[in-house]
Amino acid sequence: MADSNAPTSTTSQNHVFSKINSVFRPSLIQECLKLTLTNSKTKISNDTVELMNQIARILTIEALMRAARLAKTESKTHVQLDHVELILPQLMLDFP
Repeated sequence: MADSNAPTSTTSQNHVFSKINSVFRPSLIQECLKLTLTNSKTKISNDTVELMNQIARILTIEALMRAARLAKTESKTHVQLDHVELILPQLMLDFP
């Protein structure tokens, strides 16, 4: 029988997400969004920038966690670029 007190993957992920308070600069997010616009007069609201910042943050943390998990399965103590490259295809499928 499984231990009901053992943390689940979701619980541990939420714990990690709450501990990381880094965000991207809003100006960076805004510039990235502007690159995709065809009409230069289109305005980007602060709410949009904030939402995209959170999405970028979550995607980045998820990529790092997957790469770290892969490094751990290989008994490595450091995450290398190879680990990140190996998790990217599945990450892109999970976050279309």
